[in-house]
Amino acid sequence: MINQFELYDIRILVYICITHVYIHIQNIIWNFLYIISRILLHKTTSLPRAIDVKTRHGREDVSNIVKLPLHSDRDIAYYGNITIGTPPQKFTVIIDTGSANLWVPSINCVDSNRACKKHNKYDSSKSSTYIPDNTGFKIDYVSGSVGGHFSTDVVNIAGFDVENQTFGEAVTEANVFENAAYDGLLGMSYSNISIEGVTPLFANIVKQHKIISIFSFYINRHVSFYPNITWAGELIFGGSDPRFRIGPFTYVDVSKKGYWQFTMDKVKMEDQILCANSCEAVVDTGTTLIIGPPTDITIINERIGAIYYTNYSTEMDCDKTSNLPDIDFIVGGFKKLRLSSDDYIVRHKLNNVTVCMSAFESDPPDDDGQFFWTLGDVFLRRYYTEFDMLHDRIGFACAK
Repeated sequence: MINQFELYDIRILVYICITHVYIHIQNIIWNFLYIISRILLHKTTSLPRAIDVKTRHGREDVSNIVKLPLHSDRDIAYYGNITIGTPPQKFTVIIDTGSANLWVPSINCVDSNRACKKHNKYDSSKSSTYIPDNTGFKIDYVSGSVGGHFSTDVVNIAGFDVENQTFGEAVTEANVFENAAYDGLLGMSYSNISIEGVTPLFANIVKQHKIISIFSFYINRHVSFYPNITWAGELIFGGSDPRFRIGPFTYVDVSKKGYWQFTMDKVKMEDQILCANSCEAVVDTGTTLIIGPPTDITIINERIGAIYYTNYSTEMDCDKTSNLPDIDFIVGGFKKLRLSSDDYIVRHKLNNVTVCMSAFESDPPDDDGQFFWTLGDVFLRRYYTEFDMLHDRIGFACAK
């Protein structure tokens, strides 16, 4: 199986004395804070070290970049608008650098599938540019699956008309998608992990519209502090925007094409060194939290006072989240990508109850017994990130 990811509910235990009130609030939280995290497959047991740290200086030409505004599903997922077909049918899709395929719900949803029925659905009979394909597809998730068949049509994103784009029409979806604010998913990883060898949307944009094969992902982290702000960030095709960053990019080479994977030197918290002999990491916009090996994550969570109430989920005393240590992700032997407690403590207010949890979760090893780090949106809110297929590298810069 490839291109799999798991969608975790964040089960945050709220201590309330009255039993029926406790159950009510807990159910609200479980439904509200579903979290996207991914099982990464097809990992090698011995990857060559391929770190190349560079910085970019000077003035940059932003005249050829094209921007897709992003919306936030409560800081859990980031999605944008696309259309498919002629005349255009509107959809919202989560931006996912951990997979390569595009899929949206189909008008032919299975009647009993609530997740599919509750979202916008593609109707091929209403599009004059529809080309049938009918190759079946299925993506397995921890909590279920998405399945259906491929179709081909014109897709419009950020003003680009992308002709003859093959995408998935989902007729069944896992229940975890039922309350999602978005309809489908847009994969932005390398084409070699695309299901059935389908050419990814971004590859067709590059080919048809002659832009360079670089895109960047910016999250407006101020949305959390100012609820009236609706602009949650941007997906930028053809490069990056220097107005979104402080200082130059630090680049690391992609260590294995497929996912946006690179070699990380170490993780440092005070005098504690994790990932001491280097480790592989993946940058994934489709994952909310930061995922790591169980041993390392346990060390971090114990130090910051996070208490486990399931094997994966934690809770924290919101009054004890100040004066916690910074955590440094070190690349290139010296460059520190630092997160403070303001970054890695997740806070939400529900029914006047403030809930806090650690942004660090653990995953089991892959099929080869290897542990990986996954840097999700918690990390990307602090670091504006450039994904460069032209030079097979990833750039990090402190986000404004």
